[in-house]
Amino acid sequence: MAAQSIYIEIKYKYESLSFTKRKKLASLKKEHQQRVVKMKKLSVAYAPFGILLTSLAYAEVSEDQPPFALSNATSEAAEFALPTVEVSATKIETDQQSLSRSSAVVSPSEPQHRAAGSTAELVKHTSNVSSSGGPRSSHQFLSIRGLSGAKVLQTVDGVPVRFQSGHRASYFLDPSLIKDVQVLKGPASSIWGSGAIGGVVAQQTIDASDLLTGYGQAFDSDSGTGKNTAGYGSLSKNSNNDGTNFSAGIAARSGQFDWLLAGYSRDQDDIELGNGETLEGSGEESLGFLVKQDWFINAQQTLGLSYRNEKTEGHIPNNASAPINGTSVFLVDLDQTTQSAVVDYSWASLEEQNVLDTKLYWDDISIEEQRLSDGRQDQTEQNGVGLDVSHVMTQGQLQWLLGMEVHEQNYDGQRSGTSRPTPPDAVSNTQAVYTQLNFPLISDLRAELGLRFDDFETEAKNLNSQNSDSDLTVSSALVWDAAETLNLTLRRDEAFRAPSVEELYSSGTHFCMGPGFCNTFLPNPDLNSEKSTNIEVIGKWQQQNLLGNDALRITAAAFQNDVKDFIEQVVDAPSFGPGMPNPGNSYFVNVSNAELNGFELEREYQYESLTSSLSYGQVRGSDADTGEDLTGISADTVSALVQAELTNTFSLGSRVSHTQDQDKTRYAQNTNATVYDDYTTLDVFASWNPEALSDLRCDLNVNNLADQYYRQAWSELYEAGREVVVAANYQF
Repeated sequence: MAAQSIYIEIKYKYESLSFTKRKKLASLKKEHQQRVVKMKKLSVAYAPFGILLTSLAYAEVSEDQPPFALSNATSEAAEFALPTVEVSATKIETDQQSLSRSSAVVSPSEPQHRAAGSTAELVKHTSNVSSSGGPRSSHQFLSIRGLSGAKVLQTVDGVPVRFQSGHRASYFLDPSLIKDVQVLKGPASSIWGSGAIGGVVAQQTIDASDLLTGYGQAFDSDSGTGKNTAGYGSLSKNSNNDGTNFSAGIAARSGQFDWLLAGYSRDQDDIELGNGETLEGSGEESLGFLVKQDWFINAQQTLGLSYRNEKTEGHIPNNASAPINGTSVFLVDLDQTTQSAVVDYSWASLEEQNVLDTKLYWDDISIEEQRLSDGRQDQTEQNGVGLDVSHVMTQGQLQWLLGMEVHEQNYDGQRSGTSRPTPPDAVSNTQAVYTQLNFPLISDLRAELGLRFDDFETEAKNLNSQNSDSDLTVSSALVWDAAETLNLTLRRDEAFRAPSVEELYSSGTHFCMGPGFCNTFLPNPDLNSEKSTNIEVIGKWQQQNLLGNDALRITAAAFQNDVKDFIEQVVDAPSFGPGMPNPGNSYFVNVSNAELNGFELEREYQYESLTSSLSYGQVRGSDADTGEDLTGISADTVSALVQAELTNTFSLGSRVSHTQDQDKTRYAQNTNATVYDDYTTLDVFASWNPEALSDLRCDLNVNNLADQYYRQAWSELYEAGREVVVAANYQF
């Protein structure tokens, strides 16, 4: 059982998501009991990319046999099957192979991801997904198919998180609290509304059932429970930044109630780069906890309550994506607090033909900064409250989603001192209704139609100005199940992003070039929403038992995404004559229409206890009006991973990624003809589960083994050098 505790975790976590939210207790007890009888020996091999998910094989073997060690008598009858991974980010829970969208699912408990310090680091090896913002993990954000920042929507437990304020952080969830991250590639506003132009990053936090049933614990058919209490503790050390990370959690079950308390602390010094230098202002401390309670009212109803609080402190630049220069980028004393509370009620009919999910949520983001050089203080706060109700009706192959969402968001900020930007005192309101219909057409052809209407209004109280608009987004898809192992999809999706309060109403001083000679912000309440239309072709093929105990999955996708009314910041150059000197202004405008196209190819193969994967992603972007290259487009990247379970207690793996040079930098402002060099990184990882201590797992992750000194395309900062991370995890 020693090796099983390492690999069984992901499979049960996916199953427990349905347990806590949607499935009837009665049927779930029976389902888990049957699975445990079958799974005497289970091995899951992990891949580096969400879309290259886990591979699974199981067979009836004796307890003293290692995973995948099948006798001649049983090997012919054993079925080496790929796992069924559920994706809930579309609001209609669907297995990933049948999903009509390009997607990825990644978990922090996969061996190659156990040293990740952020959501961006978790998913950055997925094809056409990359992290941006430099090596400071608390200030990283994601780019999907060439679009980043506010053009990629993030959610936590099904609740949208839309925060944009200058160069401040926008991802706040620590990986120790994450169960999995589901990435939808491409526009998804017909489901999620504003912001989902590039895609969606859906983060799911851990549940009590992940601890109580997540390590192979069987359900008791009479009591409906596995373990009544369970928990974990994890301690890791990073050689690069002398970082110490500690996380722990405990879960309990009593009758119809589950409870969870989980927390973490992180403490690190400055990051060392590949050239031996340190990145000033990259050390920080963070502390957070998550509390959950699930009440299984009866076989049909569940009421969940959760509260999350995370705090980050440190001396960090006011623009953490740029080097400190003493003129516009200064060190600040940062005190950042994020809070979130969710009440989640779900109901499912006895036949599971109707599933209702209602989420009432509140969040608050508070950031206090004090400049170390002169004591200037900034305070930024955003809080919101919302309600999302969705109802899925299923009848045979017909599925119908109906939903509504209302949300109010308040934004405020205070700036001390003279010659400072003036943040708006603003409130935004959104009301939306949405629907999606999945239905069969003829034979093996099925269709999907989605529709969402959003009405939104933003008002700046300090400027007595407002902006209002509405948007109708449509999605459609045709899926041909050409064979049991092959499906082909053609889809079209629309998306939009409403302008943020800062883009609409920023005023005050941007920067000064001397006493009284300052560039100032001009509000622009007439900004239009960014809109996109994406056409995509997707192919998915999987097959098992090609050469015996093996499995193969291949996924390919090609897309073209046309984006109109790009919102960009314009900073006027100062004028010193003739006439009166003019310091210029800064403002946001709709400046261009963009065309993005590309493709991604992913392959995963597993032979018994050996797993390998290979992926390639490419994106091209240009200004549709001028033909110039778009900035921010990730360079072409190919990645490969190999992992093997060498013994019952020890596994070893390696991942190599090569990013080509980015020479698609032809645009007017690039007067120096800047290009970005290619680079290759090598990571290795190992896991040991000693037989004498079956509840203990020891991990080793070495990132950037060759200590490469490199930076990503468009980044001002170089990435971290070699990181050796050792960790011990104890489960009880």
